[in-house]
Amino acid sequence: TMSVPSRSDTDAIALTDWYEIGGGESGYIAIRPDDPDIIYAGAQAGTLTHYDHGRAQVLDIAVWPESVRGAGSEAYKFRTNWTSPTLLAPDNPDVLYYGSNVVHRSTSGGRAWEVISPDLTR
Repeated sequence: TMSVPSRSDTDAIALTDWYEIGGGESGYIAIRPDDPDIIYAGAQAGTLTHYDHGRAQVLDIAVWPESVRGAGSEAYKFRTNWTSPTLLAPDNPDVLYYGSNVVHRSTSGGRAWEVISPDLTR
């Protein structure tokens, strides 16, 4: 996923003004309203990243970071769709939610997750 500024300090927005924020071509993004340098970005197969623009750092914060791509659904601890909902709580930007076959919540920027719902596909 790329971030492109809406304005430039020079004459035009150049390709050099673009930067990668993690995630992939198909995922949701969630931007911290109190710190727009922090962006959460998703992609297929449960990929989820935490991007810090000030540090130019991308961290993998997937709810289940073990990759089992190419395996059947029984190999996955959590099942995701091509794009999985990712959002910050509207009343608290420290709370991040992520959807798979269950709803996950993090209060640590995605460094730790808890399951807060039953299996929604059963």
